Amino acid sequence: QTTAVRDANNITVFLFNDVEASGLELEVVARPTPNWTLRGNFGTLDAQYVNVPVTNTSIFPLKDKTPKHNPEFTYAIATDYEFDELGPVPGSLKLSGEYSYVDDFWGCLGNVSVCRQEGYGLVNLSAVWTSEEGGLQVVLAGTNVTDEAYFKNGSSGNGTLVSQWYLPPAEYTITFRQKF
Repeated sequence: QTTAVRDANNITVFLFNDVEASGLELEVVARPTPNWTLRGNFGTLDAQYVNVPVTNTSIFPLKDKTPKHNPEFTYAIATDYEFDELGPVPGSLKLSGEYSYVDDFWGCLGNVSVCRQEGYGLVNLSAVWTSEEGGLQVVLAGTNVTDEAYFKNGSSGNGTLVSQWYLPPAEYTITFRQKF
């Protein structure tokens, strides 16, 4: 992993650090009925910097610290159900829902406390109607429907938060598709 930073004298320093990581990921898909699908996954990761050059320890003491964007665990559960017949309305309807969770992680280099993102969960939902002949489709979707505030990246200087980059709030879309 290579990171470019500026030291106290405003000189750009490139950090070349080794990271040791171990983890496990498990994914399961089940289909209880022809129209119903269940999905789940779980991942765990243990990562830390090792063999950090001595010259870098005065800027950011990284040895034995966790690299940024490395949550200890993540998981997601999701389901889809497709209604083949909708009574008087021709076509099919597929409903989907997903919950995903990301454990605490560091958003800045060096595990600076002001850059710690607490664990968060996201809920995404969708409904897809497809015409009987398959040529027309209408999609209603919502991402992060619980409007969770969370960031992916940040920067700090002398233990003070300089900036954070937040990811999108709740978003809703409607999409019309026509095959010709």
